[in-house]
Amino acid sequence: MMENIYIRGFLGGVVGIFTYLMGGADAILLALFAMMGIDFVTGIIKAIYLRELSSQKMFIGAARKVGMFFIVAVGNLVDSIMELGGVLRTLTISYFIANEALSMLENWALMGLPVPKRLQDILKSLRDRGDKKTDDNS
Repeated sequence: MMENIYIRGFLGGVVGIFTYLMGGADAILLALFAMMGIDFVTGIIKAIYLRELSSQKMFIGAARKVGMFFIVAVGNLVDSIMELGGVLRTLTISYFIANEALSMLENWALMGLPVPKRLQDILKSLRDRGDKKTDDNS
């Protein structure tokens, strides 16, 4: 029984630190988290459909998603240090949301589901704008 309290305390501390580093659990961060989950599941469904399921590919995909959270944390910390008012954090999260949505649509398209071209174009445009802003600042 006492072990359970320690585990809950530890997990609560980890969640608290994670939330702080991400700049809080607001709607945009929760949207990113949801998009990552949906993309991961659609990736697994696509892999099963195409008979390409691989634990190594799944691990790499999960590791990339963890990496996205590290990048959001860096963006949030730089945002805080430079007192940008959340602009860099929001831009970083928005870029990853567009990227995840595009990946999800590509997964469904590879399985033969019709995906609106206009929606794909909008998401590509958002992703490319994020790439351009990143390139301009390097």
